[in-house]
Formats: sequence, C-alpha cells, structure tokens
Amino acid sequence: SSFSLDISHLLACIFKELYTADVIGKDVLANLEKSKGGEDTYLMNYVEELKKVTYNQSVMEFMNCHSPIYCITKLKMEKTAPKKPSWYRSRIQEEEELAKYEEKKNFLKNPRSLPPNVQGGGKSLIIPKMKVEKMVSGRRFPGEGGMVAPGMSCQYTVRFIPDCLADFEDFILIETQAPFPLIVPIEARRPPPILTLPRVLDCGYCLVGGVKFTEFLCRNEGLSPGRFCIMSKKQWPAANFRSVATPGFVEKPPFALGPFFFELLPGEATLLEVSVTFCFCLTCSGELVALQLTSITGGEDSPYPEEITDLSANHFVRFEPLNPHSVARKTIVIHNATHLELPFCWRIVKPNLKPVMPNEVLDLANLEYTLATETAFDISPNLGALAPHQDNEFTLSFCPLELQDYHVVCHLLLRDIPESVKEGNGCNSSINDVVVMEIEVKGPTEPFKVLLEPYAILIPGENFVCTTLKKHFKMWNNSRSFITFHWDRICDCHILEVQPPTGVIEANECCDLELAITGGKPGKRSFSLQCHIEHDPDPVILHVEAAFKVGYLDGLGLMKLGESALSTITIYNVSQLVANWSMKETPAEGHEDFCDKVKINPSNGTLPPLGSCNIAVFFQPKSCQHFETVLELEVERGTGFHLAIQGDVQLPQVCLQTCELVFSELYVGVPAQGSVKLFNQTLLPATYTWGELEGQQSCYCSAVVHNPNGTLGPNEEREIKVEFLTYTEEELTDIALVCSVNGMEKPLVLGIYAKASGLRVSYSIPCSSSLPQSTSESNNKEEILEFGEVSFNTPVKRQLVITNLTAISAAFLVEAEYFSGRPPSPPIQSAGASRTGLQGATFFVHPYRGTIGPFQKQTIDIFPFANMWGDYQDMLVCKVFVTWPSVYFFCRFGSHISGGDTVSRALRINNTSPYDIRLDWQTFNQERGDMKLLDLLISFGEPFPRKDVDGNEIIGGDLDSVECENPSWDWNKLPSTTDTNSSRNADSVSNYENEEPKQIKVVSVNLRPHEGISSDYPFCITPQQIIVPAKGNATVHVSFTPLTLTEVNKVECVGYALGFMSLERKILTESISTRNLKLKNSTTTPLVFRLLAPGPFSIAQMNPKGGMKTSQSEREEGKHLLLEPSHNMQVKVEFHNSFALLTYQNQPKDLLPPGVQLIQYENGERKLQFEQQLTVEYSNKSTQFIPLCAHLALPTLHISSHTLDFGICFVGQTKILDVFLSNRGRSNSYWTAILGNMNRVKKKQMLPYQTFKTAN
Repeated sequence: SSFSLDISHLLACIFKELYTADVIGKDVLANLEKSKGGEDTYLMNYVEELKKVTYNQSVMEFMNCHSPIYCITKLKMEKTAPKKPSWYRSRIQEEEELAKYEEKKNFLKNPRSLPPNVQGGGKSLIIPKMKVEKMVSGRRFPGEGGMVAPGMSCQYTVRFIPDCLADFEDFILIETQAPFPLIVPIEARRPPPILTLPRVLDCGYCLVGGVKFTEFLCRNEGLSPGRFCIMSKKQWPAANFRSVATPGFVEKPPFALGPFFFELLPGEATLLEVSVTFCFCLTCSGELVALQLTSITGGEDSPYPEEITDLSANHFVRFEPLNPHSVARKTIVIHNATHLELPFCWRIVKPNLKPVMPNEVLDLANLEYTLATETAFDISPNLGALAPHQDNEFTLSFCPLELQDYHVVCHLLLRDIPESVKEGNGCNSSINDVVVMEIEVKGPTEPFKVLLEPYAILIPGENFVCTTLKKHFKMWNNSRSFITFHWDRICDCHILEVQPPTGVIEANECCDLELAITGGKPGKRSFSLQCHIEHDPDPVILHVEAAFKVGYLDGLGLMKLGESALSTITIYNVSQLVANWSMKETPAEGHEDFCDKVKINPSNGTLPPLGSCNIAVFFQPKSCQHFETVLELEVERGTGFHLAIQGDVQLPQVCLQTCELVFSELYVGVPAQGSVKLFNQTLLPATYTWGELEGQQSCYCSAVVHNPNGTLGPNEEREIKVEFLTYTEEELTDIALVCSVNGMEKPLVLGIYAKASGLRVSYSIPCSSSLPQSTSESNNKEEILEFGEVSFNTPVKRQLVITNLTAISAAFLVEAEYFSGRPPSPPIQSAGASRTGLQGATFFVHPYRGTIGPFQKQTIDIFPFANMWGDYQDMLVCKVFVTWPSVYFFCRFGSHISGGDTVSRALRINNTSPYDIRLDWQTFNQERGDMKLLDLLISFGEPFPRKDVDGNEIIGGDLDSVECENPSWDWNKLPSTTDTNSSRNADSVSNYENEEPKQIKVVSVNLRPHEGISSDYPFCITPQQIIVPAKGNATVHVSFTPLTLTEVNKVECVGYALGFMSLERKILTESISTRNLKLKNSTTTPLVFRLLAPGPFSIAQMNPKGGMKTSQSEREEGKHLLLEPSHNMQVKVEFHNSFALLTYQNQPKDLLPPGVQLIQYENGERKLQFEQQLTVEYSNKSTQFIPLCAHLALPTLHISSHTLDFGICFVGQTKILDVFLSNRGRSNSYWTAILGNMNRVKKKQMLPYQTFKTAN
C-alpha cells in the first residue's frame, strides 16, 4: 500500500548477489548478438547459451498460455501430418515436462525485477510474525520445507485486524541460512473518527429553577466511521456499550445529555441535546433575576410629607401638572444585570392606599391589585424582552383627559419565571409571571389659563354707523401647553369679528388679534364675544362697548407721507321718493391747487325710498402739506350739503441733541457708560432702530445700546444709554453708531471718540519714599528691603505695597529670584529653618499671588528665615498682568409684583458673516446651593434639530419641508421614464451609478460646565430657534414672568441664556439634480473626445478611474479629453431646475424650444419633459449621442368654483363664501388671492401637495 515502507536497501544488503544482479532482457541479448563477432570465444559461447535459455522460456510461456489449443492442434497433426523425426519428439517431451514443472512449482520471478505499478511488483520477500492479530496467509513458494531456489521468490499476504483506534508498529523476523536474520518492519495506521465537539459544552445561562435545552451539532470529520456512546466518567472504561446503555438521556445533574448512543459515517452529523435544570439550592450554576432602575428623566421623586402612597411600590415618579389632552413623557432606563434575555410585560393597576396602623406588619405577598382601566398613563414598549447586560429604555407617557389627579402603579412583570421548591434530594419548579418592580406614578391636571390684554375694549366717543373700527388686543396663553382657539362672530345689526378667528398659541406666548366692529344702527351697545378653547368647557369672554351715530366726515387728521386714507360716507334717503344724487369736490378758497386730489366712488347714483348708500373717499398725498377741500352733495329736486375735509401730511423727523459721544475716562477691557438724547420734532410717532458699530476701527471695540429700538411719541425726548468697551490703547476716532428712523431718508450718525488707558501700578515700601512704576517701564531707582541682622528662628517682617492706579483688575505674582519658598498659612514664628531648604535661607512672601481690584492697594509681607549664618541678598520679582474677564450682555427687567403680567424685551441679533446662522436658545436659572459641577449631555440624532413654527422637530431637516408640511423632494429620486433608466450598451459608455449614502451620526455625548438649571420659567426666549440671515439681523424676545409667591417676600431671579450657533444653508432658488455616467473605452486605441450637453443639462464633474488625461494638442484649450484603452471615467451630468423653466408651461406648443414638451394627465397633473442628447464628439469629427431626459413636476391648482354669487346683500351686511383650492400636481406652490383692481393681497400661503385650504 501507499503507507508501506521501502525495504529494498535492506534486501540489497542481505542478498547482494541475487537481489542486485542485472536482468538480462531482449535488448541486452540483441546487443550481445550484434557484438559477438571477434576472437573472444567466451563471449560467443555465452551469447549462444543465453539464446537457448531465452528460447526455452518463450516455449514455456507459450505453452502456459496456449496449452488447450496446442493439444487440439497436436491431435489434428497426428491424423494428417506425416511422422516427425525423433529430435522433434524429444523437444515436445521436454516442453511438456517444463509445463508440468511450472504448474507444480508456480514459478515466480523476484518482484524486484518487476515495476511497482504492475500486479505483484515492488514487493519483497516477506516472512511475517504474529502480533496484534496480524496474520500471514496465502503462502506461495517455497514449499513446506521453506526452501527458495536461487532466482526464485515467495510471496505472503499480511492482514491487519486492529482491536482499537490506534496506530501499530511491529516487525517480521525472517531466519535463513545466513548468519543474520532478516528484519522487515511493519507499520499499520487507521485514521480515527473526529467529532466536532468542543472540550466544554457551554449551555449559556438559565434562571434558577428553570430548564434550558441546548443543541450542539456533532459532526464526524474523520476518515473512518465510528460508534459513540455517552456515559458517566465513573463508568469509563466499559467492556461494551450495552453494559452502560441508558434509555433516553444520560443524566449528570443538573445536566442531561442525549442521545446516549449514535453512529456516524465520515461527514455525517447529528444533534446532541443538553438540558440544564437549576435548582434553588445551587449557588453558582444558575442566574437570579437582577434588574435595576438606572435613571428616570428628571430624577426619581420623593413623596411629600404625610402624602398617601402605595403600600408596595419601591419607586416614585411625579409628573408636572398638565392641561387636558396634553402629553408629557419621561424616559425610564432599567438595567438587566443577568446574562439572560428576560421576557416582560407592563401592567398598570390602581394603588393600594390602605392606611397602616403603627407596628402593623403588612403581608405584601397577599395584596390584591385592581387593573386601572381608565388611566392617563401609558408605558411603551408594553411588552418584549430585556436584553442581557444592557440598559432598556421605556417611555412613560402622561396624557390626562379630564381635570383630576391621576394615581397609578406600574408593575413590571417577567414572563414564565421558574420558582423552585426543594423536595427531598431534588427540586421541582413551576412557571409563573413575577412582579419584579413597582413604580408609583402621579400626575395632576390643571385648567387652561388664558388671559386677554386688555380683557375689555371700550371704544370712546361716538362712531359713525356702517364704519368699521379695528382695535388690537393680545391673548396670552399662560397654560402649560399650547391652546387651539376659535372666536365666535356676531352678525346681528352690528358685526363683530376677530382676525384671525382661529389659531394656535404656544405655552407662555401671546397672539396679536384684531377686533373689527361695524355699527349697524345708532346707540350705545355692549357685547360679549366668546372665544372657545379646545378641550376647555369654559369659553373666554371679551367685553366690548361702543357707541354709534350718524354724522359727517370732519377731516382726515394727521397723516404720514406714503400712507393713504380711506373714509366712508353714508347717505340716507329719508323720503318716500326716489332721489338722484351726485357728489363732487369743491376746493376751499385759497386751496385751488388741491383739486382732484380726492377720489370719490361712486360719485353719483340713485337712492330708493328710505334707502342708503356708502360713498368711499380715498386720499393719498404725494407731498407734505396741509390739505383742505370741500365735498358737495347735490340732490336732484332736493337739498344738498357741503362737507369739509382737512388733513395734515408730514414725515417723521428725529434728531440727536448731540452728534458726538466722548468717553474721557476709559480703560482697556472695562465697559463705560454714556448717553445721548433722541428728539421727535413732529406729531407723528417715529420708530427708530440702532445698528452696529461702523468705521475702520470698529474691530477694536464694541458697543451695546440699551433699548436699541422703539417708538418716539409726538415731540418726545428719550435718553439712550450706550455701553462702550475697547480692547486697545489706541485713540479711536473713526467709529460711529447709526440710528435708522422709519420714514427718514438719511439715518442719524453718532460719532464716538475715546482714548483708553492701560494698566498702571506703583510699588512702595512703608516708611520710605514711594516709587511709581509702570509695568512696561524699567525702574531707574532701586528699592531695597533691608532686614538687618536676623537671629536664627527669629522672624522679621518687611512690607511691600502694590497700588493699582487704574480701573482694570490685575493679577500679581511676587517671589524671590533665588531664595524663594512658599510660606506656611498663616506664617508663624515656628516655621523656622525647617523650610529654608538647601540654600541656607529663604524669603517667604505672603500673599505671593492674588488679584488687585480697580484702584486698590495690596500689602505684601516678606519674612526671611535662615539656618546658616551669612549675608544674604536676592531680587524680589513682582509680576502684574491683566486677566480679561468674560463679557456678558445683561437684560434687566426691574421689580415686578408676584403673579403679574409677563414682561418682554426685544433683542436684535446682527449677523456680519456671509452665511445664514441658525440660533438655538436655551435659558437657565441660577439657584443658590447648586453644587453640581458638570452636565452630561446625550443627544440622539442632531443636538439641535430643525423645528417648525410650532416647535416640533422636522424629520429630514429640510427648511422647505417646514413650509409645505411635506418632506422635500429628492431630485435624485424623481420619476423617470424607461429611456432614462435603461442602460446604453455602447463601446464607450456603460450604465449609471448611484452615489453613496451619507453617514449620519446617531449619538452625541458632551460634557459642559454646570452653571445653571435648564428651564423656560421665569425667563424665556421666543422663538427658541431662529435663522439670522447673512449680512442681516433678526429679533428675539426675552420675556420674564413674575413668580407667584405664597408668602410676602422678595425673591431675586437670576438666569442666563445660551445661543448655540449652527450654519444654515440658504433656500435655493435653483436646484440641481445629478446623475452619474461611466464612460469606458472598450477599443484597443486611445480615444480623444469632448462632451457637449445642451441646457438645462450640463457636465458637472469628471472622475477618471485611470488613463484619462488631456491630449497634447488640445491641452491649452481644455476641451478635449484622452481616454486610454480599457480605462473608464465617471461623468456627473446635472439638470438645473430654476424658475426660468416654469415659463415654458404658459407658452404655446409651437413656441417651445426643441426637446421641451408639456405633458398633462387625466387627473389634471402636469409635467414638463426635457429631452436632449449628450454629444460625445471624437477627434475624427464622428459623434455618439446619449439620450438625456428629465421631468419637472408643475403645480396644478384647482378651484372649486370659478364664480362667486353673493346674492342680495343689505347695506352693512357681510357675507362669506368658502372657496376650496387644491393642488393636484406633485410640486408645492405659492398662491396669492387678489380682489379686483385694488391690488390688495388677502391671503398668501404655501399650499402642500394634495391638500385643501380655505381662502377668506
């Protein structure tokens, strides 16, 4: 076999003459025959003898193979052939004798002469010896006597019958007549079966008292089959498998394995099942349930003193008061400390509020619980599995529906938990649901708090009938959640309505409303206008009082240039006859130039009996003037009258009483206060706004204007305070503050002049002359601190005085240059020489460091200590330097009454950068006794996500999606036709490729120094998220709501706000869609080409994968490209979507550019289809075209009615008809409603796709 050892070298050593003799074959004999000639008679005789031997061997071989045929032939020859000679007969006899001898002896050649690949070849003479059931059989030659003739061989068969799976080694000893025996080594190997079982079967973890089944795949990867039996270690070794066989599983508590017996062929596999049963008596094998409530949003609460709580709950959570139908959520984190996945479910029950007597022992195991069917609490996920060794988050929601206090207990149940019971030597377990955690939850509810400011509107004097009066008021939402309101409308003879009639107000915010009242008849009237709050049964009532009369138009009053005045005159026909009338303008005497400045509509008409008519008088001045005119009413066959009109047209005019602000005493880094006065020179209210510092030196300083914007009343003078801060000692002369006044062409400019002083200090020694010195100048005169003779351990003190001559706070550091040391605290006489160190002396300085305030003095004590006599001298080095403080801007609200109205301040934020910046505001309260140092901030997703106008997070983060209430369209995912998606199998072009998605950060963790507690009460900034445009400004409102105090006390509220800045992209007026195109050169020659794309398509970018370069001839032009054979390049093709493309939807079909087509579907949807071709122009002027196609969805607006018929309307009556506008396209659209030729915009709003809006 292939595993036999080669022992030919051993045989060659023993049978050297026989085993290594040359074999004479046909080739050797032929060569000798050719070379036998010559005088060598021995060679000739030797060749003849060899020929005879060869002939005899051929005859024997022929007779062995053809003996039957030969016999038949012989019989036939005896019958027909003539008699042969005697020599022939003797030859036949010799051949027969040789054949008999061959059959008897079974002549075999020595296997050494045979090749190894033939049967019987490559073997040697073997006489085996018995060992480990090896058997020698099938002996062929020699005979019983063991004789082997020269040149002969013998062969034996050796059988291998192992009794175990092991490797065997042995040898066969052959004894011959030679002096030494022949040793033949024997090796036998049987490859054992190999099982894929680990040394340790890890069954994982299981709860105590539970049963766990685990399957392990067992495969025979050996080359031999095997039978396997599982038995206990005590039963090994076993005589046979039957003696240890057990039905079912082999038990080794707490384990049981099965099957106990199996047989596997090579490559076969079976499943080995292991069951584990942990009893409660096992201390280290099983897992006990270990859950821990890690954290709760806002922290775990504690019951109030004498507050009734649940008897068995071990955690307490309290929600802040909520309004009905509002939602509050808290996150509960529970840690599973076991190695097992624990199935769970939540159960919400009513609390056990049984009173407990003193010294009473409660039986918590027998408490009865009642499920809370009607509750405002919910916890999610409600069921599932707790991951092993992980924190599991749950969201506890509180959504009250009624005005009451809610109180429940949330039970965390673990499903199918085993409970072990020990019985005798074993244990039994039962599967039950176990309550492992009880969380008591309370949540109060409070009503909505809505306040009208003012709560009543009293319209003074008498107003004309049929004249619409408008009054502004505010509605404050002091509730804890937003409110949705709806105002009623009064439509009797008088008309009262509020604009907007519906809306949403966020918590602690207000809404500006407008009351429009139109009198229907003369007299005084009181009204109660109701506003209904959603989920609130009690309406909010606005009291209105007004008096109406029938009168005449006295005048237009004071007007601002650029504004217009519209007045209505009502004329009545008090007779029973039809009256024809006309009205015209008759200028007053001396004011003929003002004729035709007033527009009257209608200027004439007919009044039915007892009828009336409204006449609109419109006046829009063109210049500042005093206006007077007369309106004359003429009645056919009746009596008319004259109506005088007067008006004053002016522009706001504001001036600065001083145009320069000089800061005489100013220090670097120290803010200084200054003030200027604004004066309104007219009777018109003037709105002003202060801007930022301007000028070439504005970068070296900053200025804050208190109350930077406001309105000046008629002839009002107002003082404006300016806080100025500079960071340089240079003289500032090119700085100005600009104040813009609404209505004035030129702004007001306030020049600022300042020269700041730097830090200056002086040093002095008491009882000696003082030497002033600046920190930047050298000291020409030395000051000497003379200590005289100092005894050992005898303290002597000298002093140095440092004086700060400026208002700049500075830090100082004083120490000796060589004999320096840190003094004890405080320095005492016993400090002695123990602190002198190796120098022998030390000068202690106390204090050696600190801060000198503005215009303060600091006394420094110097103590010398020495433990070795001698004369010591040193230099005392004094360092004084500036520590710049942080600059904060303060907003002071003053003193207010407890529970008073909210006070608001406007703050303008300027953005001088070229990019839009988004600000996310957070307000914090600073409380006494707050010892917290750090805040750990964990953000999931974006730390400051984009929010809509209601404060809700925008999923997707697109500003466009905020306005359209729909996610923005992805231009890379526009619907495409079959042509645009199909691949182009050209020689140089392959299919498109998509871009890789952008990675998103999921979790962000930050550490921030703790300086306050985050809260929006009593300070709040609205809006909390604002975008300040590039090179522009935005306004936020900082509000303060006074605290409601239960006792008469004075409380100081201190807080601060942080604005977190983020770069915000601009809303693009042009969008670009990109597709990737791969160009591949499949030819064997380089290709020189250029790409041409007609508009609105363009080539954005080319990304070579190798071998792309500009050609030598076209390199200067930069137009042609060179693509090497078998190389490719990536090309980005862009489609530019702009407003200019929308003009094609209104053009006739024959005027559309080539490739542009307007497609309209049956449902009304419209699209613009752009089909062009990307041209690949090669250097030989041949071209290849690649189709380009893009679809642009168009807004398709549909109106429910094209005609509005109001029917018959009475004078002073208002009718409302609803019109529904829908967008049936796939593109968002802005729409505007315009009434007639008045060019007044009534509604402007963004209409989302497939939604309906109501236009008023």
